[in-house]
Amino acid sequence: MIAKLVTHGPSRAVALRRMARALERTEVAGTVTNLAFLGALARHAGFAAGDVDTGLIARDIDALVVPPAPGPREIALAAVAGLGLMHEAPPEAGFALWQPLERTVTLLHAGDEIVLRLATLSANAHDVTVGGVCVAVRRVEGQWRLDGAFAPQVAVDGALITVFAQYGLRFELVDPLAREGAAGGDAALVE
Repeated sequence: MIAKLVTHGPSRAVALRRMARALERTEVAGTVTNLAFLGALARHAGFAAGDVDTGLIARDIDALVVPPAPGPREIALAAVAGLGLMHEAPPEAGFALWQPLERTVTLLHAGDEIVLRLATLSANAHDVTVGGVCVAVRRVEGQWRLDGAFAPQVAVDGALITVFAQYGLRFELVDPLAREGAAGGDAALVE
C-alpha cells in the first residue's frame, strides 16, 4: 500500500507544520507504517530549514526512528477496547454486588508485556490501573474520555488493537487461557 500526502502553505514552514499535523491525524491499522518517521522528518530542524542532503537520514537516524511509547491513557484505552467494552451495552452490564468487577489484563506492545488492573464500574465507566496510575475511562454523551480528555479512535481486529495516537500504537491482547495452555506444552502427555 502506498499513499501520498501533499500539503501547501504560503511558506515552507507553514507547509511543513501542516504536513506534520496531517501525519499525526492519519489513521492506518493492520500494517506497519512509516508515519512516525515521516512526522519526525517533518519536524527535523535541518529539514525544516531546507538543509537537506543525501546523508541527512543516515546522520540523524537515531532521532528519526524513536519508537513511540504509550502512556497509561493509551494503554488503558487499548485494554477497554480489546475486551470489547467500548460497544453500546445494556445498563446492567458490568453489574457486580458490593464492589466493582475487577480483572487483570495483559497486553503486548513492541514485544513488551504490560499487566494492568481493570475495574468495571458500569457499562460506561472503567478504572484502569497501569503502573500505579489510575486512568478513569468514561463514556460521556456517547464519547469516550480518558481522565476527562477525549479518547483517540481505536481499531480492533481480533486480539490486535490500534490506538490512533502517536502515529498509531499497536497492542495485542493476551488470552490467559491460550497462554497457560501453550506454557503447559506436553505436560499432560503420558509416554
